[in-house]
Amino acid sequence: HPDFSAALGYAGYAMIIVGAGLAAVQRQLGYLMGYAAVADMGAALLVLSLQTTAGLNAALLALGTRAVSLTVMAMGISLIRHRAEGDDFDILEGWGRYLPWATAALVVGGLSLAGLPPGPGFTVRWSITRLIAREQAGGAILLVLASVLVSIGVLRALMALWRQPTPGYVGSEIVEEIEAAAQPKEEVEEEPREREPRLAAAMIVFSLIACLVLVLWPQIHTDVIQQAVESYSFLNLVSP
Repeated sequence: HPDFSAALGYAGYAMIIVGAGLAAVQRQLGYLMGYAAVADMGAALLVLSLQTTAGLNAALLALGTRAVSLTVMAMGISLIRHRAEGDDFDILEGWGRYLPWATAALVVGGLSLAGLPPGPGFTVRWSITRLIAREQAGGAILLVLASVLVSIGVLRALMALWRQPTPGYVGSEIVEEIEAAAQPKEEVEEEPREREPRLAAAMIVFSLIACLVLVLWPQIHTDVIQQAVESYSFLNLVSP
């Protein structure tokens, strides 16, 4: 269809604006991840609307890095949600100190979806921004702004996790441990508590290492993506 490219571009812009804007103001980790993914998908649609081989290559790369980023972020959110019995910012106070690996997975995965380092999404988002800047300067500015907005949402989540629990905060092991630490040592009952299950922590560490490997050696998947791009022929059908 002659309007195929325009339709992809408008859809991309809409997803970037809605996803990034809502990600910045979310107060639940699940919603934050969802809207960050929407904004990232919008960036892929926007570069695909260029109808170029480089754009298709960047879109497929974004698809691969998005899967990795979402997996890492979801692993962190899942463990945090399980231990805190929810993912609302109001009940996450102090949990970042007790779930460091889960918090790291949340931040790395979230920033990668935002297109910022240290995740693998940064390289792809930078490539997309450069491709868009050649055709639409406004689109490139919007992509940068979207990265900032999503990162704000991630940083708000991190601040909630590291915030000192308030006196009115109830229903948490954290308050119990703080109160126990304030008592004389002879009155404290030593009850070892496994803050992060070893298996879950090991899986998160492995996923973080995988992210680092993709950042340092992107050719691991870029070579495969380039071979896949060569097998697509639809660009010849839609290009003017």
